[in-house]
Amino acid sequence: MCFADLRQLLDLFMTEDWSTYLHDYGSENSKYLRVSPHNAIIVVEKLREGEKRGMFSILKRSDKKKLLETVLKQLKQLTQQHAS
Repeated sequence: MCFADLRQLLDLFMTEDWSTYLHDYGSENSKYLRVSPHNAIIVVEKLREGEKRGMFSILKRSDKKKLLETVLKQLKQLTQQHAS
């Protein structure tokens, strides 16, 4: 990963702009062109592990958990479509 890859990955997670990422995935003009679903899945799974340890309290736990589960499901669907 180069700096631009990390910057886009960080921007995606800091803004939680999942609707844009999922909608624009595969487009040449995507705001998060350098973020692969595989890398996003890894980070989401790490965040879920951290959630279990009580590290994140920005949103209500149930809201954050639902968001991460939904995003993870959609990212896995993207990787399956991409592999087909």
